[in-house]
Amino acid sequence: MKQILYFFILILLPTLLTCLVQIDSKSNHFVDSSGRIVIFRGVNAVYKAFPFHPSRDKFDPKTSLVKEDFELLRSLGFNGVRLGVMWPGVEPKEGQYNGTYLQVMKDLVEEMNEYGIYSLIDFHQDVLSRKFCGEGVPNFYVKDDPILPFAEPVTEEPIPKNSDGYPKMEDCLKKLFAEYYLSAAASKAFQNLYDNVGGFQDKFREYWMQLATTFSDSNILGYEIINEPWAGDYFADPKIIIPSEADKINLMPMYKNVYADIRSVDQDHIIFYEQSLTDVIGENGFEGPPGDYSKDRNQVFSYHVYCSTDKNGSPKNLLFCNVTDELDWDDVWLSIDKMGVTGALTEYGAMPDNTISIENIHYIGKKVDSKFQSSLYWQYKYFMDYTTQSDEGESLFFNDGSLQEEKVKALSRTYAQKVQGMPKGMFFNPLNSAFSFSWKLDTSVTKPTVIFLNEKYYYPNGFNVRYNIQGCSYNQSETNYIEIVVPSSAPNDTLVTITITKKN
Repeated sequence: MKQILYFFILILLPTLLTCLVQIDSKSNHFVDSSGRIVIFRGVNAVYKAFPFHPSRDKFDPKTSLVKEDFELLRSLGFNGVRLGVMWPGVEPKEGQYNGTYLQVMKDLVEEMNEYGIYSLIDFHQDVLSRKFCGEGVPNFYVKDDPILPFAEPVTEEPIPKNSDGYPKMEDCLKKLFAEYYLSAAASKAFQNLYDNVGGFQDKFREYWMQLATTFSDSNILGYEIINEPWAGDYFADPKIIIPSEADKINLMPMYKNVYADIRSVDQDHIIFYEQSLTDVIGENGFEGPPGDYSKDRNQVFSYHVYCSTDKNGSPKNLLFCNVTDELDWDDVWLSIDKMGVTGALTEYGAMPDNTISIENIHYIGKKVDSKFQSSLYWQYKYFMDYTTQSDEGESLFFNDGSLQEEKVKALSRTYAQKVQGMPKGMFFNPLNSAFSFSWKLDTSVTKPTVIFLNEKYYYPNGFNVRYNIQGCSYNQSETNYIEIVVPSSAPNDTLVTITITKKN
């Protein structure tokens, strides 16, 4: 038996290593095992209610992740999915872990990888618990506090509970879910997590050990410790509401613990971490990532960019939206430069298929192109997302199952997905489909640069490719993807520039 296992390991190991994406120590970009820099574009897929995973039997415009979805995602140039592996699914009863649920998620991850799609495993929460009109933590770890009835002081009176003991959803939806972070009960619950009251953080760390053990041998992008963490109990310690303070006081100590736990079982995959929601202006409070960056480069700062929207998710004012996004972007890069790490935009969007929303999506697309950043839109489908304003608006699908074509077109922009060297400049004009990309050639990398270009949306009559170097050409074996072949005579560090235009 040992010899048989050894034989299969020898066969499978090169495949696994080939697919592994890490952070390059020279460029600080995502890089595959061939040495190509990789840019990820994609979506979020977070199923917030029971059974806490997308449906797997057949296509559904609101709930599924199946073969038809993977084919669509690949055709749109999406090679990344931020996948919620929900704690209540992992631990449905206190201390009992659901191996069936974990296997469902592992199978999903591995099937997506067959289509070139990498999963970012996300502990997703919004206001921590259904007890606070949100989701995230198993409810048995959030204790009711008669002294802090939810949702005071956000509401003048406690929100009435349903027969299951949870706040009535119709009353929850009377306010934006983000307002409930300000409630005394939710803030206290976050502080209990950070302070390990009653072993709360120990349970969180054990949840992460279950995930890391499950996915350590899968071709995932990495692990995101916690989505949009709240500062904590600002009633007990008002200074943590000041931007950057909660990062130092509450988040980083917990991050260091979870980082060490993950690394005890998985030394290879990237660990993503976020700043506090209270970091609304200026750089965050982190001096660096949770682990020693000189020894472990595989750590990434995960950030979100959203602007003020109306109840349907549309920007209230495009100019104001773009200005606030610009300010957020500047703050993000102050933090990234200070920490010395790479970053990834793991959430943006949640917008309907209308003109003002699409203009903002183009604006964000231009920003991420300028820094060669990876970006993941919120979100692919509704997936029981009761904490977002519009079930149809955020999705790529209308309720009748048809695609929101204009929004999908805006998201499916031309970009360099894999780069044979160091990217130097990337620009795409969605109005005329013109694309330009420059990179400094690394001749030690033997695999070619890959460009995604959506032929249906931007090049319906074909496309032209021009080069600044004689002898360059492209190969195409798959719709919407081309490989740029640089002649072997081109010396190392040659600046290669291509332009792509549509045929009329």
